[in-house]
Amino acid sequence: MMRLLFFFTSLLIVMSTAAQQPPPLAIRQVSGVVRDSSGAVDVPQASVLLITLTDTLLVLTNEDGIFVFESVTSAEFTIVVQHLGYRPFMQRYMMNDTKARITLAPILLHAQLQTLAGVTIKGKVGPQLLGDTVQFWADDYIVRDYARLEELIRKLEGVNVDREGNVQFMGQMVKKAMFNGIRYFGGDVKQLLKELPANIVERIQIIDDYGDQANAAGIKSGEATKTINIVSKKDKSVANLYEIAASSNFDTRYNGQGYIKKIDGFNQLEVQAGAARSPAGVLTGAPVGTISKMNAMLAPAGGQPGVSDGYHQNAFGILTYKNKWKDFLTYELYYNLQRKDQLEIKDLLQQEYFSTGGLLTSSNTDISQQQTKHDLKGVFNTKLSDHSQLNTTIGFRHANESLSSSSNARQDGLLHNSSSLLGLQTATAPALDIDLLYIRKFARSKSILTADFHLLNEKEQQRKTDDGTVTSWHDPLPEQDSTYRVQLEERSSPENYLSTLTYTLPFNTRTSLQLRSDLQVRRVMYDQQFYNLLATQQRIDSLSSRFLYRTVEHPLLATVKRAIGQKSNLTAGLRLQQSWINSAVYTARLFPDILYEYANGMRTQWSFRYNGNTVLPRLAEVMPIPDVSNPLNTVTGNPGLRPAVVDQFQARFARFMMRPEIFMSVTALYARTSNKVTPDITFSVNGNTMRRTTGFANVDGETKMMVYYNLTKTISYHSLSLKLDGQLLRNRMIYLTDHVADHTITMMNLNTFTATLTPWQWLDFNFASGLEWNRGNRFAALNSTRARFNIYGTAYLTPEWLVGFDISKKLEHSSDNALNRSPLVVGLNMEKRIFRQKNGVISVVVMDLLRQDNAVARQLLMNGYRDIPSSHNSRYFLLQFSWSPQRWTGGRNAGKVRRNDGSFVN
Repeated sequence: MMRLLFFFTSLLIVMSTAAQQPPPLAIRQVSGVVRDSSGAVDVPQASVLLITLTDTLLVLTNEDGIFVFESVTSAEFTIVVQHLGYRPFMQRYMMNDTKARITLAPILLHAQLQTLAGVTIKGKVGPQLLGDTVQFWADDYIVRDYARLEELIRKLEGVNVDREGNVQFMGQMVKKAMFNGIRYFGGDVKQLLKELPANIVERIQIIDDYGDQANAAGIKSGEATKTINIVSKKDKSVANLYEIAASSNFDTRYNGQGYIKKIDGFNQLEVQAGAARSPAGVLTGAPVGTISKMNAMLAPAGGQPGVSDGYHQNAFGILTYKNKWKDFLTYELYYNLQRKDQLEIKDLLQQEYFSTGGLLTSSNTDISQQQTKHDLKGVFNTKLSDHSQLNTTIGFRHANESLSSSSNARQDGLLHNSSSLLGLQTATAPALDIDLLYIRKFARSKSILTADFHLLNEKEQQRKTDDGTVTSWHDPLPEQDSTYRVQLEERSSPENYLSTLTYTLPFNTRTSLQLRSDLQVRRVMYDQQFYNLLATQQRIDSLSSRFLYRTVEHPLLATVKRAIGQKSNLTAGLRLQQSWINSAVYTARLFPDILYEYANGMRTQWSFRYNGNTVLPRLAEVMPIPDVSNPLNTVTGNPGLRPAVVDQFQARFARFMMRPEIFMSVTALYARTSNKVTPDITFSVNGNTMRRTTGFANVDGETKMMVYYNLTKTISYHSLSLKLDGQLLRNRMIYLTDHVADHTITMMNLNTFTATLTPWQWLDFNFASGLEWNRGNRFAALNSTRARFNIYGTAYLTPEWLVGFDISKKLEHSSDNALNRSPLVVGLNMEKRIFRQKNGVISVVVMDLLRQDNAVARQLLMNGYRDIPSSHNSRYFLLQFSWSPQRWTGGRNAGKVRRNDGSFVN
């Protein structure tokens, strides 16, 4: 009886409780976080699979390892998590079916190591396309001990690093450098690559940065700046860096520099100085050896094409300090001092083609230049409230320069003359630069208002003295000599004002509207005074004048951004571009601005963009005051010039294929220019002297077409990387002779194939070959074919001793026999690591062992070419030493949460 009573009582309690509970939900949200086995490191970009009886859902974890499923139909499900380099995770869950939001306990992944022939290799993540960011994982690439960041960057798909340390990604130059989401000291890319060690890097990000206003508003406007961001390992985010490096041949070359740097998030301190001297006009070839590749600020001077002899001597000093005061104010202070002293000797042979004939110029010129520059800047970012901030930049620059030159020249063809000229020029140029950026976010409407004001005020003053003798003749008349000595004083006061007002209003999560108004005013007061020094300082009134150059640009832009599905974005707008030149020439043009982007996951992206713009003529092109400092070539501007109009179309495609480990990218560009400001060259005879006069006019019909392509194939386990980079270029350029328009079409195809291989533990081997093909429709002398073969690498004799080599062979054929040369250039070095921590290096370098790297440098002109031979002293030896102790730690932020760019959340 008691058991029966107990049964009915329990049944009533259960029925009563069930009646009080809510019914099961139809859908629910399921979220969680994926971390590694330590529980302290988040795992981004892991694939998370949720399986129910009726559905299978897949998402990827974000940069913080978090995943979210929005519409799950059952509270009973199975979770499967996979990520290369980790063992798969699988677990079944039976959760409360009345909860609208279910948060799972952290999922821990354990590393899975693959062993191959005694080598331990973690699974490869591969490059990832994340919106405007392409991300590479450092563990996917094998680099040697003690390697600098540059060695790692060279292995990335789609990336090219030239011998000067300039970085290109998918055909575009990378111009800014960041470390863990914060500008790396002054933002110099070369310093970043040459100073940071490769073993502290977790990820490398290459970002399309549209500026502070676009980042705040979320709508892309204008051209993006390629930016590299280095995300360090969590325990390698704080550092004290020291370096001393020196090299010399105890004769004509020396290079010494050193720095002290401290970096801890936004707190950065830099003190750096150096000095160098080397012969000018020596084609130094690629840097060989560890120390040669470390010299970021003072790479071996000389080596610039277009100089035949002389010397370059320079020095610099840099002071950078960044810090923050609580969360209210961040500030950055910069000071940069540069000193330059150089002598350049140029032996020039120039051929120009005109519709009325040709002009051949040969000359020898000595140019001596001394220059000192001071650059002081402060950047202050103030958080006014939770919804507003003010960024202030104040800069002051000052430059002093003196330049003296002497030249002897002869011209034949359309002109017949010889001249001997002396020139002296001094200049000072102080400048004040102020920028104010205000950003306000409205919580209720979720709209954003940004206002930017920029002032650049410069005071330039120049004084030129020209002294020369000209001997001219015009067949069949006899020769005639003329001597002149004039002094030109120039003063200009450029002032630039730029204000931008932007308002962004989101209609919903998928659509937003942006309204933008820009106002840019440029004002230059130019004062020119001419004196005839042969007539005891007599002022030449006909050539002395003042001229006010004032331009106003006022574009108005309306843009709508719309998300199309889950994979596409369309940004479309109209811009009314208005401009005034000296209140006399007014133009207005309506441009569409269209950007369509498509991304299929993290492996495929393509985009199409059209934008147009106007380019205003420069001061020298509109100034009616004639420049007669060279009596045989006077230049006079045209005040009636109109702005040039540029229409540009661009398409991009990028694809990462992980299974065969192939990356491909293609960028196509077409630009059409109307109203292009072009020199108009006329020839006239005055007595026995034929003179050249240069004016300016607007012409139509100039076009440019370019296709850049990259294909990379990697085989990770064998450390083999194959790269093919190519560029197709077709230019149609317009030039004027005696007011008659003609055109030149040039075509170029440049291909570079690179193979990087580590066949044995003791050898890093690289092979590169290039082919360049140039053709023109008018000038046979411009047609050429160039091939280049390059083998370079490092042989490790012991862990402390190594030999570096760089061997290149060039083949060139053109219709001009002077350029048909095939130099073999050999560079070698031997070095030893010293000190207990092996952070010191002693090296011996020999450059151009066979003394063959002294070719003629050819520069293509709009209507011809210019040839300048380089120095014959191309072989030299260097003794080098460096010591670079570095200490990397996690600092106080080691346990904090990080954002995707590597910065820490306070």
